[in-house]
Formats: sequence, structure tokens, C-alpha cells
Amino acid sequence: MKTKNFPILIIFIFLFNFLILQKSIARTGDNVSGWAWSENIGWISLNCYNDYNGDGILESHCPDAGYPSNYGVNLNLSTKIFSGYAWSENIGWITFNESELSGCPQAPCRAWLGEDNKVYGWAKALAGGQNNAGGWDGWIKLRGTTTNGIEYGVSLNPSTNEFEGWAAGWDDTPGEAVIGWISFNQPPTITKFEVKDNPCAYGQFPLTIPSGGYLMWIDWDAKDPNNDPLSAEISIVGGDTNFSTTTNLTYYPIPEQAGIDFNTTYTITLKVSDGVNPPVSTTTQFTTPRHQFPYVNFKWSPEKPLVNQLVQFCSVSTETCATIISQSEQSECYAPSCTWNWSFTNAIPSASTLQNPQVQFSNATAAEITLKITSDVGFCEKKVILNVRKPLLFWEEVKLKIEKIFASLINYLIKIL
Repeated sequence: MKTKNFPILIIFIFLFNFLILQKSIARTGDNVSGWAWSENIGWISLNCYNDYNGDGILESHCPDAGYPSNYGVNLNLSTKIFSGYAWSENIGWITFNESELSGCPQAPCRAWLGEDNKVYGWAKALAGGQNNAGGWDGWIKLRGTTTNGIEYGVSLNPSTNEFEGWAAGWDDTPGEAVIGWISFNQPPTITKFEVKDNPCAYGQFPLTIPSGGYLMWIDWDAKDPNNDPLSAEISIVGGDTNFSTTTNLTYYPIPEQAGIDFNTTYTITLKVSDGVNPPVSTTTQFTTPRHQFPYVNFKWSPEKPLVNQLVQFCSVSTETCATIISQSEQSECYAPSCTWNWSFTNAIPSASTLQNPQVQFSNATAAEITLKITSDVGFCEKKVILNVRKPLLFWEEVKLKIEKIFASLINYLIKIL
């Protein structure tokens, strides 16, 4: 039910786990537990034996635990009629007892579950209709039709044993409603919220990487029991950053315009909405590294080396490597000091701590070359696979040269004919 279609100011409201238990709870004798929510009056507790901290475990706020009131809502499984009391800290007791519902705006004056699993009738806030109520009558309608023809109501989902939908708690002047809309729709549940980073992301992802090569992203997921489409609002606050955005992607790389800086702690909040209920949210903190991680890059010559051929590897554009790798391509430390660690398969040497080592490969194979540069904040590395070839025999070289000559001659004849 889209609240924006109602002719009054509708408030998004939701239920937290309002359900029928399979058997009566011994402490109260009432078999309906959980919560409903109205933004006007807040949470409505259906039972003193309830989940009070959102951990999914029912706890007693009944007299046996030192609390003053033993209350709850009960559904008679034979007659399908509701009875008992719910409690709101803001408006007090809400009754479902048929004896206290006489004089309701439209008979029959009771609350019951129909054979179609729809809830019909009324409940009432007992504070309504009192001399100090200012004309508020306290009635809550459990099923009906708005003035613009939109049906609403509470229903029992037999597959989950949970109530869904909306009840209406307004007066003859809806815009002045004390309770307003009450929703029994469950909100989405955030099942994953992780802030991750890759300080070595530059050149590794087909993304626009923020300057410095530091990539941070939000990885989240949520479930909606009503299968409503979900969207998220992400806010990041810390240092000079006050960034927010909306997305329907569960993987969100934080863009450069967010202004993420090093050596900064950020408060990151995720709000997930199904477009019906108020958003559910969670917050965490994340601290970025003290400074930029090393940037790792290297090139080599010759590009297609042969077995036992001397190969020059270059990660820094020194005089020896100036023609192989430029300063704009070279590795960077970004710290007072760094260590270089090379590893080569099927090569002599098989390892080196030089910035620009020379090696010879002993076999014609796919050789793996790894360079890891480590600073005080961590390390980054780059790996490549290099196909090392055997030298050509004399007749193979002659054959290759003849093939090239014939190919050039054919191309020339094609052009002149």
C-alpha cells in the first residue's frame, strides 16, 4: 500500500516481528507477541513477554521479572476473536477486548480474524474519549477503505505466521490524528555491511581509481520479507569529508569526489529502504592508512626474451633503465624507505632485492615474475607471466627470413596489380 496515495499526511511506519506463536506463552496466557510502530506514538508492544533489544529472543517485562503489568494480546484459535491489551509508552493501553469496544464507529465492535486470514474490526486506545483527550476518540480501524478508494487492512500470512499490512488510527479530522497509520509490514533486514579497501588498487581494476591508487568500497546486502525493491543511502563523515549518495548497487566504490584522505577516521552509515517502511540503518567507523601505499610497476628488455639471454628488469627510471621505463611509469615508495623483493621462476638468480635486476631464464616456459615493494604501512605487489622462448636454430632463422621476404613480395605485387 503506497502511503503517498492517502489524502492525509501519512507517516511511514513498520512492525518488528509481530507474530502469532504456535502455543500460548505460559507467562501471560496470550499468544500474540511482537511490536507495531507508528511514527506519531512510537512502538506498540503486543506482549510484556517480547523481544526488547532486537536479538530475536523473547524476554520478560512481566511481573515475574519485577515489572508492574502482565499484559498481552490473545487470538482465540477457536472463535478467531482477539482480546487483551497492547501498550504504548506515549498513549498507554490499547484494548482488543470486545467488552471495551462497544460504541465503535461501525459494528460489529470487536476484532477478529476472518477465514480469509484478514483481520477485521476495531481496537481502541483507552486514553481516547476521555475528558482531557481533546476530542480524540482513540479508535483504531483494522480494515477499511480510504476516502479516495484505497483499501487497507491487517492480514495474517499463514506461511510465516506474521501479520502484514496497515491499520488506521485517525479521528474525523485525519490530519490531526493522534495515532495515524500503524503498519504491520516488516522492514528490510541488513544482512551484510562491510567497509573494505585496497590500497594497491591502481591499475588493477577497470574503475576510476581515486588519486593515490587507494580504493575504498561499501559491500552490503539486505533482505526484504515482502520482496520490495531496495535502495540504500550511504553517508561518509570524517576529516574534511561530508559525502552522501544513494544507490541500488550492493557494491559501491567510493568515488574520488568523496575526498577520502589518508590517516583519517570516517563514520560510515548505511540506510536501506524498501520505499514503504522507514529506512533501517547501521553505522561503523573506518580508519585509512597513515599514508599512500607503494605503487608497483616494472618493464623489461628484451620484451620477448630467449633462454639464457640476459634480461634487464626495470622498476625505477635510472640511467640504466631510462629507455625501458619512464619516470611517469616507474614504481614509487611514498615513504622514507622501502624494500624491493623480486622473485623469478626458472631464472638465475631466482630472487633479488635490487630495484633494477638482471636475470637469465634457464627454460623455455611461462615464467612468473613478482615484485613486492614494502613500506612502513604495508606492501603492494605486481605479478606477470613472461613467455620465454628457445633460440631459433640456423635453418629455422633462414626459413623465417625467407617467409618474411615472400610475404613482403606478395604485398608489393598486390599493391601494383
